Amino acid sequence: MSAYVLDQEDIEQLTVATAAMLELNRRYPGSFYLAAETVEMFGKYADDLHSLYRALYITNIKAVNGRYHEESRTLPKYRPLTPWNTDRLTLDTLKKAAGRFNCYLYQCSEDPIYGSAIFNAFTDIYKLLCMVIVEKSVNWYGENR
Repeated sequence: MSAYVLDQEDIEQLTVATAAMLELNRRYPGSFYLAAETVEMFGKYADDLHSLYRALYITNIKAVNGRYHEESRTLPKYRPLTPWNTDRLTLDTLKKAAGRFNCYLYQCSEDPIYGSAIFNAFTDIYKLLCMVIVEKSVNWYGENR
């Protein structure tokens, strides 16, 4: 298996997707559940897109470094991001983010990241994202397509 660091655009979309899932969990914890460990790890960053961006990139870089026994890579310069309006998420936007998240988790499935607390937290975010897609597909399929 080969591994690579996702490009900046992908990490940016994953950053706002992660923030959106944290926001949904905060607003509707009974409907959009995240594990307590995930909320503890990322909850403080829900409104801090820069910290989420760094966490996503650094996790990806550590996995690739573990795969290829490298020591370092540099982070691309952070560009200010606009959070998603969680009341107006489209099915298409959610599906694209889920596809990127699936790729991201695959790229991070290397030592020392695979099975770590941060990997499990991002997996939890991805599962919630998939659940939101199913929920939106069932309840609002024709409206926001």
